[in-house]
Amino acid sequence: MQDIVTFPSSTKLKNIQSNFEAFSLTLTGEDITKIAELDRSERIASPDFAPDWD
Repeated sequence: MQDIVTFPSSTKLKNIQSNFEAFSLTLTGEDITKIAELDRSERIASPDFAPDWD
């Protein structure tokens, strides 16, 4: 468990339904390892409305 929480947001029904499908997603240990290897400790998107976290 990575203790990472995301808050998907959409106003389009198709995307809202897709977001709910994530609850049935199961990752293997190998999946989690591969995802962890992607982390570069950098923020890719930094919109002007983002909180001042960095």
